[in-house]
Amino acid sequence: MLKRARARLDELAAANIELQQAPAEQLPFADASFDHALCTWVLCTVDDLPQTLAEIRRVLKPGGTFRFMEHVGNDRSGFWGGVQNAIAPVWRWMGAGCRLNQRTQLAIEDAGFRFDWIEHVPGKVQPVIFGVARPA
Repeated sequence: MLKRARARLDELAAANIELQQAPAEQLPFADASFDHALCTWVLCTVDDLPQTLAEIRRVLKPGGTFRFMEHVGNDRSGFWGGVQNAIAPVWRWMGAGCRLNQRTQLAIEDAGFRFDWIEHVPGKVQPVIFGVARPA
């Protein structure tokens, strides 16, 4: 994706955009330096989810927002939650490290965020949450 972003950035010569690659657990930015943080389909693959969320909190300015869209563990169906748990190891191998059955919403709450709003999109194997949260 970084290669694609660089190619697209070259097409936008007037844009004031700087691309940086860094581990989510060690963001190379100053404290309180961003108005907003955005994660889409990424939290399931980070090595240390609590540390990643702590870094997001650290770089957000007071009043900043954390916007997210992530698939989550299926807690609404015992059967489909069990299916997720059963296929999780193979899914992780095939899905670039994706933790299919991760409790992402709970992790966001445990990291000290409060939800402005959150939506749940039902799904059997891959339910999704999306919304906006702020540091509590």
